[in-house]
Amino acid sequence: MRSINETVNSVLKRTQINYLRSKKHFMREREFGWHIILYNIKRKIKISSKNKQIFIFLIIQIFVFPDRSLECKNI
Repeated sequence: MRSINETVNSVLKRTQINYLRSKKHFMREREFGWHIILYNIKRKIKISSKNKQIFIFLIIQIFVFPDRSLECKNI
């Protein structure tokens, strides 16, 4: 399993990631995760393009939950 992991890391470094732009550790992990997701989508399209066409739809929903934290500070 380690050789597969090292191969994927090598491909990511050669093709997509020149450097991680984030400064904080948790943000670097998140950024690296997005690169892996993009890599997997590219692989899926590349593999499936031999036989058929694939369509990927991405829907992003953002929800806002008010927490009234500013109101508590005024009291």
